[in-house]
Amino acid sequence: MVKGVSRRVVVVRPQKGDMFEQAIFIVRDGPSEGRSAEDILREACSIAAESGRRGRVRLLPAAISAAAGAASVGIAWLLSAIVF
Repeated sequence: MVKGVSRRVVVVRPQKGDMFEQAIFIVRDGPSEGRSAEDILREACSIAAESGRRGRVRLLPAAISAAAGAASVGIAWLLSAIVF
């Protein structure tokens, strides 16, 4: 347990979507000075909305990379078996 530390947080709860219940942002002490609470909340909401639009992970490039890696290891093993 940490004592004597105070942090400011912004909690954003999405209105739609079933994957996430809330996003929690920890506000920095220095750069947030002089900004209004509305500015901080607006930036947190835009970051949360942006992260939802990044898209899904594409499995095809990962599968191609895995197949290429397996093929290169297989070729290296085959060449070492022939040479030695």
